[in-house]
Amino acid sequence: MGKLKDDMMEASIITGDDLMQGMIVMICEGKFAGIYYWDDSFQFEETTYEENMYWIAKDFSTFIEW
Repeated sequence: MGKLKDDMMEASIITGDDLMQGMIVMICEGKFAGIYYWDDSFQFEETTYEENMYWIAKDFSTFIEW
């Protein structure tokens, strides 16, 4: 997944992926800190190049709990 490094925000890591070719990303600091679904393969109709991250949880513990 090193080829995606240029597309990622600073202080973020990919923590997993799904069968639809999207990824679970954790942003570790800043105003956008949290867990997100990154629809990099445009599986959702509303996804655009500017908006392809979907908030899931405020932190990894909450994500796992759900």
